[in-house]
Amino acid sequence: MKKAILSIVLCSFLCGSIYAQDVILLKNFWKGSYLHTENEMLQVSDINPNSENVQWHLIDVGNEQYQLKNAATNTYLNFAHNQLSTVTESTATGTIWMFEKLPDGDHVRIQNVQIPDRYLHIERGLACSPVESHWHSAMWIMERPTTAATFQNNTGVSSTSQGSNTNATTYFNPQLALDAHNQLRDEVGVPPLVWDDRLAQIAQDFANRLAMKNRGDQFVLEHSQTRGLGENVAGGFVTGDRPEIRIFNGWGNGEKVNFNPVTKRCFDGKICGHYTQIVWKKTTKVGCAVTINENGKYILVCNYDPPGNFNGGTPF
Repeated sequence: MKKAILSIVLCSFLCGSIYAQDVILLKNFWKGSYLHTENEMLQVSDINPNSENVQWHLIDVGNEQYQLKNAATNTYLNFAHNQLSTVTESTATGTIWMFEKLPDGDHVRIQNVQIPDRYLHIERGLACSPVESHWHSAMWIMERPTTAATFQNNTGVSSTSQGSNTNATTYFNPQLALDAHNQLRDEVGVPPLVWDDRLAQIAQDFANRLAMKNRGDQFVLEHSQTRGLGENVAGGFVTGDRPEIRIFNGWGNGEKVNFNPVTKRCFDGKICGHYTQIVWKKTTKVGCAVTINENGKYILVCNYDPPGNFNGGTPF
């Protein structure tokens, strides 16, 4: 399975490099105004860039796909039924976006993953629809705020409070991780997995070792190469989505769009191996674990038995 990479760099001519999990501002190139929330509505207008309403948490869900979570409302930018909105549920498929870096290197187009030909723009007001390549209204500048908002997940754990992995026992819920797996399996009609403490301990041992390599700014993600088991590995921040959401949206919905239901394989050039391992019919057991570093990073590891993703095989 290919290595998942979280520290994808998105460039802005105003601020150098912006990394996944940053707090960002989205400034429209045409109007010079910012995307923000106002009275639970989305707007693009002139606003104080240090206001929480204009700040968005860039959450990497894997496969170069992201969610945008507003600092003021803790809601996600969503596109569904041809309407832009913000929603509280991060599991909504319309909350996943891709950033297309333009040739000038200074701007991006923001594309919805659920409906790939739709881009965020303000040509005739804020919308998400097909655009012309020359539209400045569909070009965005990613900036850093002068004062970034502090994001809290619903556990109340912030990145500065993590001194060791002792908090992982309260931050990570094995039942929710199992439920995320089985919801994805139920969607394709394969039997549910059962939790296995032995697999969870193997996952914990490797998560502890891998966390030691993730004390710096960049993510280092690799596989343990444990023989006889399948394995999915991811990294995140405790200020971002919880591990069970990373399972469901990152490994699950984030890669499901790359899975060809006819051939039962990934579309050419796309990654879907985390997803296919989750829904592999002959896999019956799973065990997952999380290790949290002092810098607020967490490492998520899930092991599977029997393993999936055999060459020449299909998941179901």
